[in-house]
Amino acid sequence: GADNYYLKVHVYPHQILRENKMLVGAHADRLQKGMSRAFGKVIGRASRVKVGQVLMSACVKREGLRTAKRALKVASQKFPIPCIMEVVEVVGD
Repeated sequence: GADNYYLKVHVYPHQILRENKMLVGAHADRLQKGMSRAFGKVIGRASRVKVGQVLMSACVKREGLRTAKRALKVASQKFPIPCIMEVVEVVGD
């Protein structure tokens, strides 16, 4: 691109997490539908990730390596799993 970097997100949270809230207390069974129509409301999204799977990758020139590392470190802190950053030098174009 114009800023000399290419960022690719390899996984996207397609799984939709839903919650069927149940009432608690006296006579709650008269107010709720039970398990009929128990689809629930959306409470979040998730993606299924295996151990060692690549989540994000960035291609940068040598001058932008420090900035890319810092950006990927900030992005990795948003994930609920520990992430490892690996730097690979590509020879060629």
